[in-house]
Amino acid sequence: IKALSIGEAAEPRPGADEILIDVHAACVSFADYLMICGGYQKRPALPYVPGMDAAGVVVACGENVQQFRPGDRVACSAWFGSLAERMTAKAWGSARLPENVDFVVGSTIQHGYVTAWYALVDRARLQAGEIVLVTGAAGGVGLACVEIAHLLGARVIASPVRSAWAGS
Repeated sequence: IKALSIGEAAEPRPGADEILIDVHAACVSFADYLMICGGYQKRPALPYVPGMDAAGVVVACGENVQQFRPGDRVACSAWFGSLAERMTAKAWGSARLPENVDFVVGSTIQHGYVTAWYALVDRARLQAGEIVLVTGAAGGVGLACVEIAHLLGARVIASPVRSAWAGS
């Protein structure tokens, strides 16, 4: 994508209900690609720092944040900013990251795993013993679908590519 470049950005400051995170790992998703190309429903003002999901360590908290403190490990999500050294995220949309979960895995939770859970559990109502076909199983959300479906006791058939009839 020609419009991307590496550069310097001002350090973000957390709002009253936000946390400032020292980013240790960031997840790149299809939604990030769409936003960069201008094909996503949200279009930030240019220039902006892309990236929605990250994991890292809280550096500072807004004055209304009660559930986090500097030094806490978190997984977080925001509309943009995770592909920088530091980003801000709403405290209510962030989660404490256990010590036994590394930052790379933690960076995939907010987008990939929440999307997969919503699709399989909330929408499809997947039950143990059912068979589920996961198209696009080589991507982040697809891999999360395979893992969640397996943990729910379903029989998983995984395809690394999306089929043409699955939507465009």
